[in-house]
Amino acid sequence: MTLLKALYAEATEVIVLLQAEAAGYKAGFDESVISRNRAEDDFFNSLNKLDSKSEEFLEVFVAEGTSVVGQKARYKSTNNLAVIYESVLKQFDARIKDIELNEDALIKGIEVFDVRGSDLELIIEEDLVEE
Repeated sequence: MTLLKALYAEATEVIVLLQAEAAGYKAGFDESVISRNRAEDDFFNSLNKLDSKSEEFLEVFVAEGTSVVGQKARYKSTNNLAVIYESVLKQFDARIKDIELNEDALIKGIEVFDVRGSDLELIIEEDLVEE
């Protein structure tokens, strides 16, 4: 049981790290969007003026657009990974509680079957257990 709780704690720390990393990527993404929009405006203003530097502005615009796509991908993938960890951790927490509440029966190898229609209350609902 100690190992399961240690793994749970470690996974919780990973979630915190992933969320912090995702927040950093989100901030970078937001900054990249601003830079890309500025580069887009510069390029089209230059193009409309038939400026000889339009190609340079285009290169900057394309580079900024590529940066936005990269930042967005990093943010979304890291954020999704954190969400997956959270989902799995909820299931893991339920498993730990299940083991804790049924430790004696598990150690003795006792199995209890819930039979529909029977009024024997052999299985106690978790919320009815006093801690």
